[in-house]
Amino acid sequence: MGIVVAITIAALAFSNFREVYNSQKDFVVGLLASLAAVCFTKAFTPTNEHKALELIRADRDGPIDAALDEVVRRRLDRRGVFESVALLERNVEAAMDRLSEYYYAQAQQLEFYKHAPLLRVVISDLDKVMANIMAVQNGVGKPKGHDDEYHVAAKARHMLISVLRDLRESVKRKDAAYESLTATNNSISPEAWDVFAVMTGDILKAELILESMLSQHLRFPPEESLRTVVDYLDAGLKRAREFQDALNEIRTPMVFDIMLADLSSAIDALRHLDLPGTTAQSTVGPTV
Repeated sequence: MGIVVAITIAALAFSNFREVYNSQKDFVVGLLASLAAVCFTKAFTPTNEHKALELIRADRDGPIDAALDEVVRRRLDRRGVFESVALLERNVEAAMDRLSEYYYAQAQQLEFYKHAPLLRVVISDLDKVMANIMAVQNGVGKPKGHDDEYHVAAKARHMLISVLRDLRESVKRKDAAYESLTATNNSISPEAWDVFAVMTGDILKAELILESMLSQHLRFPPEESLRTVVDYLDAGLKRAREFQDALNEIRTPMVFDIMLADLSSAIDALRHLDLPGTTAQSTVGPTV
């Protein structure tokens, strides 16, 4: 509309403009030059929005970046993101606790070894979900009171991986010994099998806790978990020898003897790991 009005005025007052121009050429030329300067200045001067964007892009870990983070946190807080992530973390932890309790309850069942691998896969998947939740919390900013994390030093982690590998082989040998004994001997007493079941539970619990120490997110202090693993393996080794004594004249298969040697080796390796005090950001390092 402004352009249309300006054109209309120019068409109607063209003769007057000509007279003004003929009488005051310097004034008209100066006015046009000033108008041109204003247009060029406006065209090449960035707007406030552009200035703000340039400041944001140029600022790294400065006051502007901190202010933007605060704005984002307030927006996420208004939308309930922090509360939702906290509830998600709590629900996943509850699911992991219930699943672990079920695993512990079933660990003393002699036939449980047929179903245990699938259950451990589910536990591992939940652990990955928990690690993803921690990554989201780190990305949006952790709420107060959620800064404690536990870590295992790289050298100790390599040793734990080696011990876990040997422990898994021991569990396989325990299963093979069970199948061999049930196939060839029908005279083993129920009391002896009860001892075998307790041994199985102790070894499987130690295996599960050791796996959790190598997970992406540690929920418990690693030094306490390591003590628990050693205690379970000690108890399992003791029950294994009691099972041999309960068999009387029946000789255990060779794989059972190999399992005993592997358990002893695993216990010795774990006892060579240092156990520092329970603190956040703690590590389990090798003994010097």
